[in-house]
Amino acid sequence: MPTEDQIKEFLEAFGKLHTEGDNLPVMSTTDDAGNNAKLRIVVVNLVTKLKANIYKSHVDTEINEIGDDNKGLIKAADDETKKPDHAEAFTKLKSAKEKAVDAMTSLDSYAEFKFELSRVQGAFDFIKSKISSPADIQDKIDDAVDFANNKNYPSANSTLDDAFKLVKPKIKSAYITPLKNRITALKQPHAKYGNKLKTYIDPLIKEIDKEFGVLENIYETGEGKEVILHWRFVDDHVDEAKKLLVRLESFEAQLVKTETALTDIEDYFDIDPFSKFTFPNRKNVAIKRAKDHQIELATADLEKLEADAIKVKGYAQDYISYVQERPKVDDPNPIQGLESHANKNQDVVDLIKKALERADFAKVKSMAELDGSQIDIANQLLKEVNRDIAAAKTAFDASTAFNNIISNVDTGSAATDLGTLKTKFTSAKTHDQKDAVLKTSGDDNKELDTFIAKYGDNLSEIKKKVDPGNDQDLPGAVNDIKSA
Repeated sequence: MPTEDQIKEFLEAFGKLHTEGDNLPVMSTTDDAGNNAKLRIVVVNLVTKLKANIYKSHVDTEINEIGDDNKGLIKAADDETKKPDHAEAFTKLKSAKEKAVDAMTSLDSYAEFKFELSRVQGAFDFIKSKISSPADIQDKIDDAVDFANNKNYPSANSTLDDAFKLVKPKIKSAYITPLKNRITALKQPHAKYGNKLKTYIDPLIKEIDKEFGVLENIYETGEGKEVILHWRFVDDHVDEAKKLLVRLESFEAQLVKTETALTDIEDYFDIDPFSKFTFPNRKNVAIKRAKDHQIELATADLEKLEADAIKVKGYAQDYISYVQERPKVDDPNPIQGLESHANKNQDVVDLIKKALERADFAKVKSMAELDGSQIDIANQLLKEVNRDIAAAKTAFDASTAFNNIISNVDTGSAATDLGTLKTKFTSAKTHDQKDAVLKTSGDDNKELDTFIAKYGDNLSEIKKKVDPGNDQDLPGAVNDIKSA
């Protein structure tokens, strides 16, 4: 039957709703041209709708019988009106209207059948290659079509249902059961990584379980014609999950390598400068990315983290040595002692301070600044600074003794001062840090070497200044120092 909206549209010329033919205004069998004119409008509206229907060919016979201005019942009614025989015109118009309503009802039934046919035929075509005798099912579908073409819709629908009853179990055995097995396999522990990989796709597995339940419900409740569409939906999700698991294998393999590298350096996590690099947090960020299925990016993060951990492992002891040794240059402050020394060489002090500044670049702020070659240089500079401080102090102390001799005019006191100088000289010449590098005034001479050469070779001149008139005074002291 046409819908109420359709009937309303067809019969709007009457100014009120008509849902059935019997609800039409009473048409007198006497001369009533006005009623016939209204009824003719209804018939023309109905046949216009029939001609516009997508399945109009299914009711071509009825459309031709109803006719128009030039043929059929409408033409015949017009002819009767011209006689005038309004009663006969009414009879023909009423017959035309009933044919139109029946045709609309038939089109509705046919449309419903065609919709069911498309789903059954689609399901059958989908499963046909897996059926041993597909011709039997196709014959039933063809029979249903014949019933529908002859407007025997009850037989058409029942025959179509019979055809689907043959298709339905094939769908289960060929698709639903294998899909269920695939889902079960998806949940099994990985041969190498156990249940670890599943944790990254747990939400997707839960969604698959939910939708598979919907699929089974569609199948069991007789809505099997929808089952193929939903099967494709679930099957696509399973394919997606399997692909993710394959990609996650590479991620998990890298995670194992990264965790091993992190274990090797975990003792350094709280030690400067490594504490600022937040290694555990970087690993957690990569894992979260993997759970968001940004797997390749997460794997790249882990590769970089592993490389950084290996880098730290190689440089850790050097950096720890630097962190431990650097404060010793400041507390107590030996450089300050050199600055305040009465006989300091300011060039030497400045060079020591510059060397210390160069060593301080080892105070890294990020992994990008972590450089093994540079920390080696920094540690070497620290050693040289310590040697230079010791060498400078020895040289400065020896200079004090030398100046005492120069300024002392008393021969006896000079002998004592020369003895002191000998002790300082010997200490300088045999000092374990005497090879420290100290560049003064642009020269490459080492401070202690300069002291030894300058002061040792000029001890005779010192003796003469002590006692210009007596070359024999203090020969032992002078000779001892020169041969030291």
